[in-house]
Amino acid sequence: MRQIIKITLASIFLIAGFSANAQEKKFLFGAKAGFVFSDLSEYSYKTKMKHSFTGGLTFDYFLNRDLYLSSAIEFSNKGTKFDLLNKDEKESTSINFKESTVSANYLQVPIHVGYKFDLSEKTRLMVQAGPYVAYGISGQTELGDEVVLRTPEGTTTMSLNDYMKMIDGWRRGEETFSDTHFREFDWGIGIGLGVEYEHVNISFRYDFGLYDISREAEKVKNRNAYVTLGYKF
Repeated sequence: MRQIIKITLASIFLIAGFSANAQEKKFLFGAKAGFVFSDLSEYSYKTKMKHSFTGGLTFDYFLNRDLYLSSAIEFSNKGTKFDLLNKDEKESTSINFKESTVSANYLQVPIHVGYKFDLSEKTRLMVQAGPYVAYGISGQTELGDEVVLRTPEGTTTMSLNDYMKMIDGWRRGEETFSDTHFREFDWGIGIGLGVEYEHVNISFRYDFGLYDISREAEKVKNRNAYVTLGYKF
């Protein structure tokens, strides 16, 4: 997997260097930053969308005035929010760790084909689509700070710290990428839409993860939407 990432990044820089020297007007280098709204499909628990940040360096190579190849080296914080609910039907008890979080930091490389349409003399509409590859570099899956304990005697709400003092063997969290949780590698398909005014652009992109990142029985895939502000040099 590391070899694949190295080859991909090396290819991008080789294309960038060749384009900048041989056909300067056809190559654009840029930077972008913004927000990512992420979730996990088919996860064991009921999930809610998690929002975080993304940013990276962009590379566009124009095949003609309108048709171009687009790539980037991106950092993205993905994952989801969920309530961890454990029930014991026989004892009529349940415990709910509210607002628990899966946080997964990825480095990723999208490789898209794009097309630009003129909206005015200085404004253009951008559409693009293509695959991406990603590799998880860090992350934590943590229980929520609010614990709701239901028993036949009633309902008790307490902090996670208080609960861990009562029950031995519970930890606040664990590594997201591990031999028992999620795989580091991911790939999928992305589609994007944006508006460009001179050097500045605002873009929306949605990525469909196609790879099962879970090491457990269920199949889990990334689902992520991005809103970014960029600048092309």
